[in-house]
Parts: sequence; structure tokens; C-alpha cells
Amino acid sequence: MQEHRSAGNTDFWRDVEKAHLSHHHQRRWLWQRQAHNLPRSARYLVCGLVALCAVFGFMRGYSDFRDQALKQYPTDYHKLHIGRPHISKPSHPVRFSEHTSPSAAWTAPTTATADSGAKESLGGKIDERYLYVKGLGSGQEGKADLYIDQQDGSTVVVKTFSSIARNWLPTSISRGYANYTTTWPAEIEASLLLGSHDGSSGYVSVMDYFILQTPSGWSWALVTPFMARGTLAQLAADEHDSSTRETTDELDATYRHNFEAMLSQLRTLHRAGYCHDDVKPDNIFIQDPEHWLLGDLGNVRHVEHPWHGTKSWTRQNQWPDCTSNDLRRAYKSYLWFLRAASVDKARFDRDFWQETKDWSRMYWDFMQSWMAPSSRNGVANVYRAQERPSESSVEPALLVPEAGWQRKTERELLCTSIPRRLWGWSDYFGLT
Repeated sequence: MQEHRSAGNTDFWRDVEKAHLSHHHQRRWLWQRQAHNLPRSARYLVCGLVALCAVFGFMRGYSDFRDQALKQYPTDYHKLHIGRPHISKPSHPVRFSEHTSPSAAWTAPTTATADSGAKESLGGKIDERYLYVKGLGSGQEGKADLYIDQQDGSTVVVKTFSSIARNWLPTSISRGYANYTTTWPAEIEASLLLGSHDGSSGYVSVMDYFILQTPSGWSWALVTPFMARGTLAQLAADEHDSSTRETTDELDATYRHNFEAMLSQLRTLHRAGYCHDDVKPDNIFIQDPEHWLLGDLGNVRHVEHPWHGTKSWTRQNQWPDCTSNDLRRAYKSYLWFLRAASVDKARFDRDFWQETKDWSRMYWDFMQSWMAPSSRNGVANVYRAQERPSESSVEPALLVPEAGWQRKTERELLCTSIPRRLWGWSDYFGLT
């Protein structure tokens, strides 16, 4: 443009630039003039609403931050001796990946973080004991891999932890880890105390635990048996795809005793003063058709743990009383299993809300019995009546579309936070 200016009339180009700036200012000033045309009270109201939202957001963020700090509060397991009276020492407190020599590992504890070893893709071997097969998955707490135990040829799962280790090491074993850390994951301690070696306690057993040293750092590792039958979610998929195609009533008759055994197991844990806090289909493992095992014990906390009293806890679809909440989640998990394995989900949904089957009455009787005393004067019935259609001589399928039954049932049987796709209007305003 400068070359063209020198060749032509500079006054012309100056006029063009002024016209462009004038047009830009007119556009920018338009909204300012509109804002000034508003009454002063309206401007104050808008500013007040913005300030109120900012304060509300700050308070919500601060509350969530404080709740997360309480969530990491250590769990006292001194009364938790259901399976084993004491924590046994491992044969090797520290093991090394295939690419790490014991002599080179001395400096790693001071130069690498605890979770860096958990994020590394291991492969190969752990010492001369565990031979890597494949990865199974990863989550917030760490990752799980499949190994062969070369000592006895069994298939095992090695879980390495990247989450914060919130419990102090017991003095009986702390000396072996003095050069590394003074804390360890709550899941290892709870699993050692609850699980028997053969799984007869009803919890996934522990075969080994150690600090795993890798070239990039170290992490805690827990070794458990590999459950070839998978979890309750996998069992539901297998039953649904089975050639027998059992009805919901037949499935309930087959597996009800497993569910009742799990309830008894949870009540035993509650009598000891603790809650599982994470009962769901993915944490119920199938040892064999007659035995279901509870796993993923990293959230086991004492009943009085401060996390149970936070708003973040209740926002995650939890009840403040963690003992009744454990049982509630167990009922939800079992009914979810029956529905996922069912041949006709639409029929399941109708039977569930109309309480026409023994398994549906079992669920709603529990829900009503655990309502607060102030809710037992009829309000408890509203809890489910507000979701189901009124009784009528008309076929239920004609009253509510099938998609409506499905949405309501899926929301009711969730153990975890309600996903956004199932939110109601009250969820958007934080009223639930």
C-alpha cells in the first residue's frame, strides 16, 4: 500500500483509512449506546447477576476443592481384620522391570515420582517372576496388565497405581520401604486385610504386592488372580447372548442366592465399621457361577469418614449413610444385571415399575424401608410413583413410549453419577 501511496494521491488513501476507522467505531459504539440506553436499574441488575454467578461459582469451586481434600483423608483400618489378622510381608518388597537392574535403581527414588512408573508401558518381565502378556486397561487410579506367574504358571493381574497413596505404611512393614516412601495405596491394605488367599472371604484375594522399579521411576503394584469369567457386566453380556435365552424370572432364580450372599458380606463389613463405597457391576467379579467376589477396595472407608458428609459425595448419586448406600448400590447392580441379561428389556421395564414380579418388589421394598422416617408417611411412594404411569386398564405400553420406560429405568438403576443424557430439569439447577 505504501508503494501505491507514493505513486498516487496520499490524501485519497488517508480518506479511505478514516472512513474505515469511522465505520469500525460506529459498530463498536452501537452496543455501548444500547447499553447506555438501558435504565440504570437494569444495568445494576445485570451487574448484580453477573457478580452473583461469579460468587456462586467461586464458592462451588472452593467447596469441591475442600471436599476432594477430605476424600484423601486416610482410612484407619485397625479394626478391619475380617480375613487376615495381620498384614504379611511380601517375599520381595521391591521388584524390578526387565529393563531395570537393582544396582541402577538406587538413585531412582530420589529422582522420579511414584506415579511415573505406573504410566510407563512395561512389557517384558518383572524380575524373573512375572511375564507380561498384555494390557487390560487404565483408569484414574492406575493401570492393569495381564501376566503369567512363572512360579506356578497361573495367570495374574498386576495393577500399578498412579493415584495418591493416602494411607501410612504399617510399622511392621515400613522398614522395607524406607528408601522409597512412608505411604501406600488404601486398596493394597484393604485387600490384604479383607481377602483370603483362596477367595473364600468373598473378596478378590491378594497374591503379592511390592514397589515396582522401572527406568523412569517407581510405583506400588498389587497382584491378584485373573478372573477369566470377568465381572458382573461381562456375565450379563454372556447371559444375554446365551443360546438358552432365559427370562428375567429364570435369571433371578439362578443368581438370587449369589446376590444375597453379597448382601450378607456387605453387612459383615458394615458391622466392622466400614463401607465399600464403590459397589457396582464392574467391581463384582465372577470367580465361578456360584461365587461372586467384591473387588476394587481402594474406596473402603470407615463409616465416620468425613468424605461421606460432603456435598460432592451426595452429588454423585450417593446417600449420606454409607452403609445403606452400599446396600442400595448392590440392589441397583443386581437389578441392572437382570435387565442387561434380559431378553426383553421393554417387558423388564414395565414389570420393574409396576412391581408385578418378586424381584421388582424386592427392590422397591428395600428403597421404601431405607427412606428417612419423615418420608415414610406416603412420600416414599411418590419417589417411584412420580416416575411411573398411573395404573389403568389400558396396556402400559400405550401409556408411555418404550423410550420413556428405558430412560427412567436406566436412571433409576445407576450406581454412579447421573450422566448428562439422563438429566432432568432439576439436575441442571443443582437441585438433585
